[in-house]
Amino acid sequence: MVHLRCKSILLAAVLLFGSVELHAQKPPTDLTDLDIEEILSLHINRVDFERWHVGYRFLFASFDGYRDGTKDLDLDEVLGPPPTGRFPVTPTVITQQAHMVDISYNVSQELSVALQLPFIRQSSDHESIVVKTVDGVEYNFNEFNITSSGVGDISLSGSYLHRLESGQRVLAGLAFNLPTGSIGEKGLTPRDPPNNTLLPFTMQIGSGTLDLAPTLAYSHRSDALRWSAFTSAVLRVGKNSHDYTLGNRFALGGSVSYKAHDWAEPFVRVSYKTTGSIDGVNEDLVVPAPPPCGDGCPGPVGVNAADISLAAPQVFPAPVTNPDLFGGKEIELRLGSKIKVNKGLQERFAVDVEYGLPIYQSLNGPQPKELGRIGLSATATF
Repeated sequence: MVHLRCKSILLAAVLLFGSVELHAQKPPTDLTDLDIEEILSLHINRVDFERWHVGYRFLFASFDGYRDGTKDLDLDEVLGPPPTGRFPVTPTVITQQAHMVDISYNVSQELSVALQLPFIRQSSDHESIVVKTVDGVEYNFNEFNITSSGVGDISLSGSYLHRLESGQRVLAGLAFNLPTGSIGEKGLTPRDPPNNTLLPFTMQIGSGTLDLAPTLAYSHRSDALRWSAFTSAVLRVGKNSHDYTLGNRFALGGSVSYKAHDWAEPFVRVSYKTTGSIDGVNEDLVVPAPPPCGDGCPGPVGVNAADISLAAPQVFPAPVTNPDLFGGKEIELRLGSKIKVNKGLQERFAVDVEYGLPIYQSLNGPQPKELGRIGLSATATF
C-alpha cells in the first residue's frame, strides 16, 4: 500500500510539472542543474551516517551544426542576408564548461542541505558576411571567436529522504538558484566595432533571475540491481535586469545501475527534457533599421553591417540573439559508472564518469544542436 502511495506521489509530480507552460533555452545554466541521481546515490550508498559530503564536478558540452525541428541544416541555409530568412552572423562550434564545488551537510538521516558553487567557461566560433568600415578602418568578421567566463548562479538546496520497506526510497528536494552569474558579458562583435557589445544569450553566465528547482525521485534496490525514476523542473521568477526571462525547464527520466563489483557500479540513464523560447527581447541584441536611403543605397548585404537591417524594423543578427529560436524537446542517453575506493578510505571516496548523447532532438530552430557532453565527479564523505 505504501509502495503504491509513493508511486502515486511521483505520478502527481510529473503531471504537475508537465502542465507548466515551458519557456527556456539551453544556456550554460543547464550544465549546473543539481543532479537528482547523484543526490539520491549519496543517501543510498553510504555505509554509516556521515555528516559532510564534499564534491567536485566537471561537465563539458559541445554544439556544432544546425537543426530546425528534427531536420539538420547546412550552414548556407542559416548564414546569409536577412531578406532570405537567414542570418548575417552564425555561431558554428560552441563549447561550454562547468566546474562545480558541492558541499552538503546531513542534518539527520533524512534531511540534508547543500551549497553549490559553479564556475563557467564558454567559447563560440562564428562565421559572418559582415564587413564594416569605421573611421576608415575595415573590420572583417568573416570568422571570429568570442569567449566568456565567471562564477555562475550559486545554488542553495535541501532534500528529504523517506525510507520504505524492501530497499525502496523516495527523495524530494528543492533548490534556490541565486542570480549571481553575470548577464552583462561583452565582447567584440559585428554590431559596433571597435567597441565591445553585449554578447548573446548563450554566452551569458547566469539567468539573472531567482530560479526554483523542485525534484522528486523514487529508487528501488534488489541485491546488486537498482532502478530509479525521477522528475525535475527549473521555474524562473520574474524578469532580469535586461528585461527577459530564460524560462522554465522540465525533465523526466529513469536509470538502472548494477553493482558489478564492490568498487564499480555501471549505470544507464535515459531522460526526456523539454524547453521553450525566451520570454522577452533583449534590445541590446537587436540591430535597428536605418532610415530609408532611396536610390543612393549601397550595394548588397554584407558590404556594410548597417545594411543588414534594411528589410525589417528590427533584425536579429544571429540565431542565438532571437528569443524565439531557443528550446525544444530532447531525449538523452547517459552511460557511466560509479567507482569506489575501498582500501584505506573506508568507502568514503567515489568517482563518477559519464557520457551523455542526445538520441533525439526537435529544436525551435534554426539553432545549434548539441553533440554530447562528458561528466566527471569526485565525492568524499566524512
